[in-house]
Amino acid sequence: MKTIITLALIIISSNTLTQNIQKYSLTVTAGAFFPLGTLDNRITSGYNIGLDLEVRNRGLAVYLNSKINFVKENSSTREFFSGSNDDTRAYNLIEINAGPRFLIGNMKELYVNIDLGFGLYTGSYLKEVLWGPQVGAGFNYPVTSKLTIVINSRLNVIGFDEGLLYIGLHSGLQYTFE
Repeated sequence: MKTIITLALIIISSNTLTQNIQKYSLTVTAGAFFPLGTLDNRITSGYNIGLDLEVRNRGLAVYLNSKINFVKENSSTREFFSGSNDDTRAYNLIEINAGPRFLIGNMKELYVNIDLGFGLYTGSYLKEVLWGPQVGAGFNYPVTSKLTIVINSRLNVIGFDEGLLYIGLHSGLQYTFE
């Protein structure tokens, strides 16, 4: 019992000491969506908007991001299933991802981020909730101590069984709270 209490106190005190160097940030992004593989046969490229929340401590961060991808059904898919190639139907694909983010380089100059995440995917295109991994990389350029320009790309896998892939390219502005 003493060991458990001692470990709990060490964990609590180490977290309290590191809170001074933690930084919180919010990023507003916009970008493009590019389906790959079998998803490319079903929907066309589109655009996206999103938010990214980050808590970082030196070179390691934890992030939570959400995006809405606005896409259209392929006319060739519509023709195949319905025999008609009328205007394509608009869909949205919502993603919510979280995971660790590794920050490489000097945080006061141009630096690189690498994301390894896990996400939930839903929206009017899927009509169900699927999950899958996400990996990404990008560049961050601090303009001031609080504002940073962010450019990222991410590969998303919608469901392990379905294996639907898409790439998202995002750019935005990050505000850091201190």
